[in-house]
Amino acid sequence: MFLTTKLRLLLSHTCTKLGSKAWEFATPLLLLRFSPDGGLIAPAIFGLTVYSLQFVVGPAVGQWMDHTARMPVVRHGIALQAAAVVAAIGVFGLLCESEKNGSEGMPWSLLAAMIVCGVVESIGALISDIAIRKDWVATIWAEGDHEELSSMNSAMASIDLLAESFGPLAAGVAIHLLGADAGFVAVASANVVTFAIELRLLSAVYAENKALAAPKPATHMQESKPGFFTAWPIFSRHPSGIPLLVLSYSLLYFTVLSPHDVVLTAYLQIRGVPPAALAAFRAAGALAGVLGTTFFTWLSARAGLRMVATGHLWLQSAAVSGATACFYATHGEVGLSAPMLVFLALIVVSRFGLYGFDLANETLQQLHVDEAYRGSVGAVEKSLCSLGTMSAYVGAFAVSASGSTTSSASDKSLASSLTFDVLVYASAFFVGTAALIYTAWVLLFHEHAHEHPRMVASPSHTHTTQQLRALEMNSSEGRRIHVHLHLHLPCITMDNHGHSHSHSGHDHDYDKGNDHAYHAYHDQHSHG
Repeated sequence: MFLTTKLRLLLSHTCTKLGSKAWEFATPLLLLRFSPDGGLIAPAIFGLTVYSLQFVVGPAVGQWMDHTARMPVVRHGIALQAAAVVAAIGVFGLLCESEKNGSEGMPWSLLAAMIVCGVVESIGALISDIAIRKDWVATIWAEGDHEELSSMNSAMASIDLLAESFGPLAAGVAIHLLGADAGFVAVASANVVTFAIELRLLSAVYAENKALAAPKPATHMQESKPGFFTAWPIFSRHPSGIPLLVLSYSLLYFTVLSPHDVVLTAYLQIRGVPPAALAAFRAAGALAGVLGTTFFTWLSARAGLRMVATGHLWLQSAAVSGATACFYATHGEVGLSAPMLVFLALIVVSRFGLYGFDLANETLQQLHVDEAYRGSVGAVEKSLCSLGTMSAYVGAFAVSASGSTTSSASDKSLASSLTFDVLVYASAFFVGTAALIYTAWVLLFHEHAHEHPRMVASPSHTHTTQQLRALEMNSSEGRRIHVHLHLHLPCITMDNHGHSHSHSGHDHDYDKGNDHAYHAYHDQHSHG
């Protein structure tokens, strides 16, 4: 077969992302049918509930993933998504029947059923996304050619951005041509078909890569069964400063300053920005993201991954801060005024920085997160991002409530603007904080080669499974040398190992028998 592993993974990713983005576009339109007056109450309840439960349940799901073989994990994720979409079609059919019978008021039972479908689908999507991007891609490429790993991540990020534009477009065309009811069923059915294609392609990838069939390191440990809250302590105690890296990325979700943000789009419509301009704004944001990932891939190969990521994140922070300053000048203006154009342009520029940093975060986690706990760490990150997304829904409630307390149209617009001011300033604060935290991580955690004498334990710091494996693979003449990323303050002296500030490309792997740090790290989580 002419399809390579990389091409199969990219094709499966394209299928699932196009289907999911089309589904995400169609679902809110369907939820408007649940509100008797066509208001936003049903979509808002749906979004808040789904993301709240994803925040709570996600880490436990990640722990389960760490203890389950890779192919069953993917099958469960895809099966949950497919079952949820098929069930949603059934709920939609019941809603249509209820409307025909002349039922009045909010169909709470059907809304609850649709929320269950949404929760199940989101959990399935979380499983599939973490399994492929955090585990499969890292298992295949992280210990080999890092340029190939970066290229793979860049290609997947570009697919994400293109699907973000073309998925909703395809769904909109289907709904326009077939009508609302038939269009929704068509989008849902096409989504189910993409799940079948994805499973077929991933099964082929699994069959041709023996590393994916190898037992996960966590299954060798005498650990207790996954607990509901055990992923959080695993995450917080992870070496290499991973909690700081994850936190800096997650804070970028606590913002409404995004071209595809629902709250910002609704607010711009209230302020009289034409629909064509909103569409161009969204497209420009996607294009800036593609350019950002492309430039990042090129520059990081020449200037270093972590430092180029720092530049991208500070570019995003500067652009968001500039947009915040311009936003105040838009008060009292209607439509595409000069301050509004600058405000929108700076948000587009911020996407260039964001998607470059997003690519860096993906690669850094694949390289440095312990392979035994990729599911737990990835799920905690998803939960924190869900918390940020929930903040956007809360912001929507705040803007809506502020506008409803006044009677005249001008007063409503002014009240909404003043409330939205708070959301804009909070967005700039969180993005700036993310840049500071990531910069602190770069400054505090250094990557360099060092040696562990074979007969000396290393209690001064912990290792990941990959780093410990590298000690054995690179050992010679009684010396164990590997590349390690760990806290390195001037006031701290590492007595049990020697340092060599070499950035050579040693693999990060393990030696369970000779390094007490291995047992120290895993014993911390053996009774979670």
